[in-house]
Amino acid sequence: MNKRMIMGIFCFLTVTAQIYAAAPAITLKDTDGKSKTYAELTAGKRTVLFFWASWCHFCRGELEKIPEQVNFIKSNGIELIGINIGESLADARKYQEQSKFPFPVFLDEEQNLAQHFSILGIPTFIYFSDGKEVGRNNYFIPKKVEQIFNIKPAAATTDTTPAKVMKK
Repeated sequence: MNKRMIMGIFCFLTVTAQIYAAAPAITLKDTDGKSKTYAELTAGKRTVLFFWASWCHFCRGELEKIPEQVNFIKSNGIELIGINIGESLADARKYQEQSKFPFPVFLDEEQNLAQHFSILGIPTFIYFSDGKEVGRNNYFIPKKVEQIFNIKPAAATTDTTPAKVMKK
């Protein structure tokens, strides 16, 4: 082998190792004060991380739509986890209690996880299979979830429109 080929293989392996590196050691607390690492939230299962904030009108629209989708999510072995970005425990808990979320909420007060995933806007849904990101989008669209996780379409999952923005 010549030197260029060896350098090319080395560069390829280095970049590949960085892409598939272990999950970041980011620890988040839920609204009950229990801590979990990012790896614990996503490893070994199909997971959707939903990045949101209570001040975000588009997030509120998605939060209104999610309870309708919980049976679809759970019946397909998918865990939905809310990641509140940049808000205090008190603010996130207050909104969670008012809205009666049917999923756990973890706080990313310093936005470390959001930065790791280059979240540029919310709402953002990131889909994971066994700890690896397999897709993302800004609205929960059941047809997209069916495609990402290779789920057979169901009659109750035909809504592909984004949630309407809540009015104040």
